[in-house]
Amino acid sequence: MKKYLLTLFITILVSTTATAQLSKYFSWLGDEQGVTTYRSNNGNSSFEIKSKGTIEATSDDRGIKSITPDGFLGFSKTTFGNERSILIESDSRGKLSYEYYVGKKRTDFIPEGKRWMEDVLIEVIRRSGISAEERVRRFYARGGVNSVLNEIEEIESSSVKGTYFGHLMAVGRMNNRELTTVAHKIGTTISSSSTRGSLYRKYGNEFLSNNESGRAYFEGLSRISSSSERGSTIRKVLKEIDLNDEMLIDLLDATDKISSSSEKGSILRGFTSNYLDNPQVVQKYFTVLSHVSSTSEKGSVLRHAIKENFTNDERVMDAFFNAVDGISSSSEKGSVLRSLLAENRINERNAERFFQSVGKISSSTEQGSILRKTGNLVNQSSRISDAYFSILKNISSTTEKGSTIRTLIKGGELSSNSIHHILDITKSSISSTTEKGSILRSLLEYAKLSDRDYIQLFETVKSISSSTEKGSVLRAAVKVMPRSSSVVDAFKDAVSSISSDSEYRSVMNAFNGGRSVEE
Repeated sequence: MKKYLLTLFITILVSTTATAQLSKYFSWLGDEQGVTTYRSNNGNSSFEIKSKGTIEATSDDRGIKSITPDGFLGFSKTTFGNERSILIESDSRGKLSYEYYVGKKRTDFIPEGKRWMEDVLIEVIRRSGISAEERVRRFYARGGVNSVLNEIEEIESSSVKGTYFGHLMAVGRMNNRELTTVAHKIGTTISSSSTRGSLYRKYGNEFLSNNESGRAYFEGLSRISSSSERGSTIRKVLKEIDLNDEMLIDLLDATDKISSSSEKGSILRGFTSNYLDNPQVVQKYFTVLSHVSSTSEKGSVLRHAIKENFTNDERVMDAFFNAVDGISSSSEKGSVLRSLLAENRINERNAERFFQSVGKISSSTEQGSILRKTGNLVNQSSRISDAYFSILKNISSTTEKGSTIRTLIKGGELSSNSIHHILDITKSSISSTTEKGSILRSLLEYAKLSDRDYIQLFETVKSISSSTEKGSVLRAAVKVMPRSSSVVDAFKDAVSSISSDSEYRSVMNAFNGGRSVEE
């Protein structure tokens, strides 16, 4: 069978399309037989190389020292239409035999074929990667890391360069300076993103053993053009390697240079709270987040930060709210702020800053939705209360404003300060008579009002334009209001503002039907 295959190979080589048929011949042998292929064509010349087995070149790279039994090396070069080909086979005992062709004609290997092989073999070696492991050991023994790197510079193929770098990393333990040089060279000499990423993922532990080579490592990562390759490598590092603060900053710098928002977001979500105990790392983390263009990714990262307890630290919390403010989408911003509430992250220390972020939401619906969930915070301090009602007052939608106020009123006992704010907002910034009436009736039903509150409430009633609404509120007040002279005077003053005679009589009848006013 072997003799048949050799005869077939020779027949193909002497055909008019020897190069193409050589490729077809080896393809027919099949990948399962361990055949590797290399082809190139730059217009002036073309190469085709096929090999099987482990091949070792001589120390001068001008000949083949050995091929594992039943392996082979075949290569063909065409220059300006002139083709030469060589097949080197190893028999079952490892003995080598040579076949040499010039165009269609088989020619003696010695001397012409041997001379041509000696001239061209270094190209074959560098293009195909054969004898790579042995050559790396040889160059390293001659001149250390730099000798190997100088040879890698002569190689064009990224994959072959990657093979050489892999063997170099396995040769022996390198010092920090050598690791730094190798990490840098991987980033500058290999053009393939996948090959570069594969090397950085495989040897990350070695390169990140010290800050110097770690810096070169992350600089090299930044040169990977593929966002997915860079992201995949950084995520692996973040997950598997314990990085110091300096390396974390370098990692975030490399992340910042990724163009893909989804890749950036994926990396930032890989951080946990124990990474953010250094102010510089915190600042860099949120700087990278600010450069994420996708609002949904920004929101996703911030919700992750909430669940990972980033917000337990005041420094982080301040940077967190700045990041929230940088989200352009009202719904996304609202979602993040509601997540803070759901995880019970708002307290007296950060509530004021929280409401400042709520105030920067452009959507009345989102603002109202959040404020309706934060009524329990209003009574914690006057500063929080003032911040809350400042946002509430500026909600542009009367409906949202009214709904939020009624929810607050029904939610629990209100302080005098809160009642004052509600009445002020109702009087000055709610234009709808129906909403005004509804809010005031809710106060009368659910809130515990002082005499001062009743007087302010009746003053607010006077701002209602509708006699019907005025009458409805004042009749409700009759049932619960104290009969102190100051309250009664304020009540009667409000009643006198009713323009409808029937409504006026209705309110006064309700009032007179109660107990007499005590002087």
